[in-house]
Amino acid sequence: MKRHLISMVCYTDRSPREAHYLYVAEECGQYCFYAGEVIGSGVAAGGGEGRFDLAGLVDMAGYRQFLNDIQCEWIDSILTDKELSEENKYLTLIERSKKSQVKKCIN
Repeated sequence: MKRHLISMVCYTDRSPREAHYLYVAEECGQYCFYAGEVIGSGVAAGGGEGRFDLAGLVDMAGYRQFLNDIQCEWIDSILTDKELSEENKYLTLIERSKKSQVKKCIN
């Protein structure tokens, strides 16, 4: 399985610390999203990860807040573009993320 990181943002200024991420997984010409968060560190860390298709990600509770947390509000315009096929949406996200990939820590 090939993974394409779209965004990962760590918030070290929050208590406890948080990290939010989104990546696209590609396997045998099929694509899906993995979105997650890690809260805290060490044995006390919590959080979770979910697997989503395009519609599932857009319909996810807290979708807009999640895009804000990973600092990628631009993703919405691609996911909701009715002119692009499902495969082209994934490919567009992967290509755009190579140019503007977000990986940062906020203190």
